[in-house]
Amino acid sequence: MDSRKLHQLTSHATADGDYFICPGQTLAVSRSIHVARLNAAWPVCDECEWRFHTEGLSEQSAIETARIREHRRQGIQRTEFGIRGPYLNALHRRMAEELVRIFCQCLVDRSTVQGSSQRPESKEIQPERLSLAPVVIGFDGRSSSPDIFVGVSSSIREFGLPVIDLGRSTAASLQEALRCQPESCGGILVTGAGCPNAWTGLDVFDRSGDSVPVVWKDFGIRLQHPGLDATETPAATSSYSSDVPDEMSQLLQQIRSAKVANENTDRGATSVEPRASVASRTAGILQLVLPEPDQRSSWPRRMTRHSGALTLLNFEDRYRDWLSRWYPQKFDQRVIIETNDLLVRQRVLWLAETNGLPLIPRSTNESQLADDALSIRIDEDDRLFTVHRANGVLVSPGRLAESLNRAIASHASHITVHADDVTGRFWLTDAARPSLGLSTEQIHDALAVTGLLCRLASTSRLQLHDL
Repeated sequence: MDSRKLHQLTSHATADGDYFICPGQTLAVSRSIHVARLNAAWPVCDECEWRFHTEGLSEQSAIETARIREHRRQGIQRTEFGIRGPYLNALHRRMAEELVRIFCQCLVDRSTVQGSSQRPESKEIQPERLSLAPVVIGFDGRSSSPDIFVGVSSSIREFGLPVIDLGRSTAASLQEALRCQPESCGGILVTGAGCPNAWTGLDVFDRSGDSVPVVWKDFGIRLQHPGLDATETPAATSSYSSDVPDEMSQLLQQIRSAKVANENTDRGATSVEPRASVASRTAGILQLVLPEPDQRSSWPRRMTRHSGALTLLNFEDRYRDWLSRWYPQKFDQRVIIETNDLLVRQRVLWLAETNGLPLIPRSTNESQLADDALSIRIDEDDRLFTVHRANGVLVSPGRLAESLNRAIASHASHITVHADDVTGRFWLTDAARPSLGLSTEQIHDALAVTGLLCRLASTSRLQLHDL
């Protein structure tokens, strides 16, 4: 089939949304075949841009195929804040130790740049001996995390950097620890959040709590789409067969791009996509293609002749005291907090007992306890959450931020609220306690936002049922 005939067929077919082109193929298939392949969890569908067009499948079938797709992913993959991989099969303690050396080098480089930008300019260059900044580390509640954590701690110390060990923690508490430790160069959290239970990974933050950019090619590591074989060109972004002519490949790419751009306007197709998949697609999943072990000699090694010191820090009590400041002294309305993280539930119980608040913690698979209560569902990454009104209706991040800012504006405050409806991000800015010489602090913390909600509602400036 020549490109002109293919264009005539697909331009007509994709106009009414009845046909799809599978990766590696040049002929369009009908919606019924597309849905049948999705229902059968066909492996090729894993890399198709239209895999979330699940109209015609039951919600349970869509969720099951999404689960199969997640478990079928292999290799070490890059995420927004670090890496993820199947525990032992791809990411084990030894591999984590090697990758941590790269992260340590990036933390040192970024800390040096940030430090130099904050120092006042001087006409004379004074010699200065900089002390090695420590790395704050912690791990989540997954069974694989303690094993990886041991390798992370030993690798950082072997690299020559001091270690501040928080032990069991979460992303939000580790970021608060970074704000309280301005002398640190960053933090590393062992976590597999957003991936199946058999996966593990590392999230790496600079001392401001932002992600640390890593130029992987500088260390001989290539990035490729998970759907490509290791022998294929890593720079390729499509999964078409190599025997497809370039002209036809460009045409297919245009058709696929146009289809994706119009996916929210055609026929009102419904899709069931897990939150983790949304975050992964937003971050742009790419697989790390590591060089052979004998070629990794160029990776960073020791910075000093001596190993870094280890400091154990019981930060959990300090973090809970900080959380308690966000909550009112008196509040009568019940708030249900849904989370599967045992440590987060313990924090909720502590806040309820300490402040005398009607906070009700429960797991996400428990039955609804109260129909008249606001519910907040916190992800495994406790920076991410959703708010549901008493009738179960989801409150969009934009609407929630608008309501909070309107309530805060009724009196002078140093807190402002921000949200992004596209990525689902929600954060607070605090101008009262800036760290690192910054004008404000950015706080990504579900429990802190919950406290702000309760505080505003306790003073009648915010009505929870009007969110």
